[in-house]
Amino acid sequence: MYIFVAEAVLKIFALGFYKGDKTYLKNAWNVLDFFIVIAGLAEICFTKYADVNLRPFRTLRILRPLKAVK
Repeated sequence: MYIFVAEAVLKIFALGFYKGDKTYLKNAWNVLDFFIVIAGLAEICFTKYADVNLRPFRTLRILRPLKAVK
């Protein structure tokens, strides 16, 4: 999980987040990556600090291998 977070953060710093022509969120694969990273971080935070059922977040892990297809 932390490798995906590091990759997203490095890409955001290198490309910019949203404002510009070739920024991080202008690419559809990066949008998918960002969504998966945010869902994973939310899962970690909610399981650590709250007693919440996060089964939907766990199912999003299935989307991670789609990055390899790229």
